[in-house]
Amino acid sequence: MERKRCILISLVAAAWGVSAAGPAQGAALRIPVQEAVVLSAVWGSGPDELGVATPSEANPEGPMSFALGADGNLFVLDQRNRRIQVFAAGKRKQSFPLERETWVDLDAAADGSLALLDNTPPGELRLLAPSGETRFSTTLEGRLFPSAVEGLEVQLRPTGPWAGVWVVVNARSGPHRAVRLAGGDGSSLPRVSVPGRVAADGEAIFDVCSEGDRALGVTVYEKGSLSRFQQVRISTGLIHAVRGIWRDRGGNLYAIAAVDAGQKTAREEVIVLGADLRERGRFSIPAQEAPHEVFRPFRVDPSGAVFQMIVGRDGRVRVRKFDPSFPGESRSGGAR
Repeated sequence: MERKRCILISLVAAAWGVSAAGPAQGAALRIPVQEAVVLSAVWGSGPDELGVATPSEANPEGPMSFALGADGNLFVLDQRNRRIQVFAAGKRKQSFPLERETWVDLDAAADGSLALLDNTPPGELRLLAPSGETRFSTTLEGRLFPSAVEGLEVQLRPTGPWAGVWVVVNARSGPHRAVRLAGGDGSSLPRVSVPGRVAADGEAIFDVCSEGDRALGVTVYEKGSLSRFQQVRISTGLIHAVRGIWRDRGGNLYAIAAVDAGQKTAREEVIVLGADLRERGRFSIPAQEAPHEVFRPFRVDPSGAVFQMIVGRDGRVRVRKFDPSFPGESRSGGAR
């Protein structure tokens, strides 16, 4: 995805008297992880398959996005086949048809409701009921959203003080912002804009973006405030892309970026911060080797497990789960 810079937010922090340096960082500890494949689907257009395109003169692409649902359900945006595929325990459970291929992202709520993002001008945000029927739809372009192509990510937040259906916007010269286009139940609400991204529980706002070529800036806003926040700077390798940031139920933050691994290769680096914004450690995930685009390749669940969707060179699309282990802690708690 995109590279982001945090220059503007550092200036805002100084204006409000908040340190932009953040808490001191300790040595980067390597976190052990257990890896498992939770989905493996063949390329194709059959009932249990996922569409992949490898044109000779255009951008190769796989499924654009996926979302984590309740009870282990995986919702895969199979836009090449104009459908959403729902998997459980690695098996296809059901499909919802779509009328076009231009959708780029989706998100899921615990009740099975889905939000879809199409950023082809004029753009569309659509909310689906658990049955797959359209509950709400609106055009992206309009107040607070001048260009649909700036839409990067849809966030379905049914509850919390920041409840609603939000679209994260590429601000180009600064950090992200999110625009609320509907209520969490699809009700009509005035558009509002907040800096950063909204947490899965609708309780917090935070963001991650690049600060130069070899550092990430993580910003967390105080509860109930859009003017008071903490920011921490994290050193990394040469950044190829910033994937996003998530929070687990224990308050840990997971910032993910593709960084240089040498010899013209990249790796996905997961950096875990505690609720105090001090780094708890990091671990690496192999990057996808095939050239096919996956617009939103990562998710993090409430326990802190990281999920990655990749297109393999062997004719399969896989979703891999990486379960980190923190010393002295059980794996019972701790984003989406």
